[in-house]
Amino acid sequence: MKILFAWEWGAGAGHLRRFVPLASRLRDFGHQVTVVARELHRLPSLFPFEHYCWIQAPESGRANNVKVNSCSFADVVFNLGFDDDAKVLSVCGAWHEILKQQRPDLVISDFGAACLWVASAIGVPAIRIGTGYTCPPPGTESTPFLVGAKNLAAVNNLAAVNNLASANESSRMDEAILARVASSMEKLGLGFNPSWNDILLSPNRTLLASVPTLDPYAQFRTSIEYSGTWDHDGSVQPFWKGQGKHRAIAYLKPFPQLRQLLATLHSMSIETVLYGDGIPDHLIEPVRNPLLRLSDAPLRLSGLAPECDMVICNGNHGTTSKSLTQGIPVLAIPLYLEQRVTAERLQGEGWGVDADPRRPDEFMAKCRAVTSPSVREAASRYPHQVNQYAKRGVEHAWEKLQPFLT
Repeated sequence: MKILFAWEWGAGAGHLRRFVPLASRLRDFGHQVTVVARELHRLPSLFPFEHYCWIQAPESGRANNVKVNSCSFADVVFNLGFDDDAKVLSVCGAWHEILKQQRPDLVISDFGAACLWVASAIGVPAIRIGTGYTCPPPGTESTPFLVGAKNLAAVNNLAAVNNLASANESSRMDEAILARVASSMEKLGLGFNPSWNDILLSPNRTLLASVPTLDPYAQFRTSIEYSGTWDHDGSVQPFWKGQGKHRAIAYLKPFPQLRQLLATLHSMSIETVLYGDGIPDHLIEPVRNPLLRLSDAPLRLSGLAPECDMVICNGNHGTTSKSLTQGIPVLAIPLYLEQRVTAERLQGEGWGVDADPRRPDEFMAKCRAVTSPSVREAASRYPHQVNQYAKRGVEHAWEKLQPFLT
C-alpha cells in the first residue's frame, strides 16, 4: 500500500518522532511511505531519503486577524489561515494536487485540517494520529480545551469562553470556516459538502498517543482506546557532575526571557543540561557558566530518574509525558496554546509548575516550587496513575492501524 503521512501545523520534531516507529514498521511490511512535512529540515535524521519520499507540506499562513484568546480547535483552524477564502482555496488546492499525484491508499494525518477535508472529498481513507489536543472527539470543535481544567480563569484570560456571546461568536466562526472549505471544494470541481466530523474522526479512526491524565477532552471521549505515549527518544545520555544543589534537564525553544531563566538556574545552583531546539549561540554565550552544559543533539529522556530533580520544557506533550512517567516534576514555560493547556493541567494536579515566560521576575519562585516536597510527592505518584498504559505505546497503535492496511 501507499501510505501518506501529512503533518500540517505545529513546530519541532515531536510530530515526526511520533510517526518514526510506525513508519519503520510499515516499510518492513512492504508499504511505501511518503512524508509530507511542515519542516523538511527535520527529516534527514528521522526519515532517510533513501527509504522515504519527502514532500513540503502546503502552508496556509496565519490569519489576518488572529483570534487572540483562542481556546478551541476551531479557533486554531481559524488562526492558521482559514479566515480567508483565497488562503483556504490555495491550501486545499495544493493538497488536492499532492493527493492526485501520490494516489495514496491511506492518509495518516498529524495536526491538520486541509489534507483531511480534501482526502474525504476525493474518497481517500484517512486516520488521525496525535495527542488529545490535536485529536478532539467529534462534536467538540468549539469546546474549550480547558473546559475541565482547574483555575480556568488564570490561563490567558480565558474565562470569557463560557459566556453566551463567545459561544455564539464561535458558532458563527465555525460555520464560516465550513463555508470557505465548501466554496474551495466547488472551485476545485469536487462538489463536496464538508463537516467538522471529516477532520474530527471517530474513535476507530484515531490513534490517540496520549493518556487520560494529559487529554483535555478525556471527559468527552466515548469508546476511545488510549495508546499511551511513545516517541523516538534522543541519542545523548545526559549526565551531571554533581556541582549543583539540584539537577535539571532543559529542552527549550528560544524565547526572549531565556537568558533570565538560565541566569536564575545558575543563581539557585541548579546544574542543567540543555538541548536548545533552534536556540542560537548568541543567546547562550552571555550566560555560560560551569553549571550549564549544552547538548547539540536531543537528549535521551528515558532512565533519568532518580538522578534528575526536574525537567524544564515549554510544556510540550512528549517531554512532559516522558518526565512524569518517571515521577520527575516538570517546570513548564509554555509558548503556545497547546503548551499552555498542558501547563495548566500540570499546575492544577500538582505534578509540576506553570511559569509565564513573560514574567522572569517569577522564575526563582517557580523553580523553588517545582523542587518542593509537595510537588515532588505528587509527581512521584503519577506513574501509578498511568500504569495501565505503560506497556501499550506503539504496539497498541500498530494494532489499531491494522484494519486500514488490508
